[in-house]
Amino acid sequence: MNRLRHEIVTLRRLVSSQQQMMSSLTASCEQLRREKYLIGSLRSFCMLNACASILLYGIYFSLVAFFVKCLTNLQLTGRY
Repeated sequence: MNRLRHEIVTLRRLVSSQQQMMSSLTASCEQLRREKYLIGSLRSFCMLNACASILLYGIYFSLVAFFVKCLTNLQLTGRY
């Protein structure tokens, strides 16, 4: 009877230890999911920022080219 009681206590400790490990692993998994989501969001933001920068540079250089063309036309016609 005493041996059976000892085995039950040992099994309860083992189950408790396994439950703690599962809880710890679950928490770690959730943390990794959150970090993965944040990294994905940051990557998307950086890509969007890069696209916006490229678009703004394109607009800037188009405006510069337009003004250079206008100034060239004004100098050629002598009206400036």
